[in-house]
Amino acid sequence: MRRGIQTDYRLKYSAASPKLFHIVLMTIYQDDMNVVFNSIDSLSRQTEAKRIIMVIAYESRTPDREQRQASLEERYRNSFANLLFTIHPVLDHEIASHAANCNWSLREVVKLLFIDEGHTNAKEFTVTTTDCDCLFHEKYFEALSADYLQMLEKNDWYAHHTIWQPPLFYNWNLDKSSFITRVTGLVRSIMTMGMLIPYNINPMSTFSFSLTLAIRSEYWHPQMFVDDVGFLITSMSATGERIRVRGLPVPVRSGPTSGETWSKDIKEWFIQVRRWGLGISTFFSFVNLCNSFRMYI
Repeated sequence: MRRGIQTDYRLKYSAASPKLFHIVLMTIYQDDMNVVFNSIDSLSRQTEAKRIIMVIAYESRTPDREQRQASLEERYRNSFANLLFTIHPVLDHEIASHAANCNWSLREVVKLLFIDEGHTNAKEFTVTTTDCDCLFHEKYFEALSADYLQMLEKNDWYAHHTIWQPPLFYNWNLDKSSFITRVTGLVRSIMTMGMLIPYNINPMSTFSFSLTLAIRSEYWHPQMFVDDVGFLITSMSATGERIRVRGLPVPVRSGPTSGETWSKDIKEWFIQVRRWGLGISTFFSFVNLCNSFRMYI
């Protein structure tokens, strides 16, 4: 990872490489705006910030949405290639979830880019979905650009069959955290770097992929609960092919699951595990569905 941080990835771009843009989806509901500002600040400091299309994906029930949007527009209007806002309505055929919001948001962005703005080549875009409590290393999109563009130049089949996963470190305010938060944060980081990525299991929390893969996959299924495993499953079932999880050698710092006291730590973990349980339940439902139609998982 140290080598990944120190590498100048822009030297790996070919002069003939297409201009690449990065769509970043960040969903917001009732989140603390100071946390949101910190996360978007890390994106505004990217070496490739002017190639980022920053998308703030609201739920229609988000409180104080107009005030939140005004503060974000004032702060970041000149930071990115574009700053967009989408509002996910309450729909009968969907469940209230991160995946459903991402599905709606990315569809709206694609309409804007390809119908209103006249773009024609989906290969010129990547998509990154992230939580609003993540801090990106400044070379994240530089590293992503280099790897993706090199695949395109080689006509690598994996260019549109890969999900890029950075190492996640759950160490926000670690010095002020309880023993439970420190241990669980460390275990989650080890799990991501030692199991999920090298054994090609599944993405988690913050990850990237080509827009081409998203379109072929028909984005997210709106009845999926989680966006990470949900996208992996929908993309494999839609394409009928294996999707690779590939490590990106630059870190992302993520907010740990925690509370103000030990008892609140345990309560937050109960909520988190229940959320994962709901996500896994939909995962197995889709596996059974795919097996019924002999789709490749």
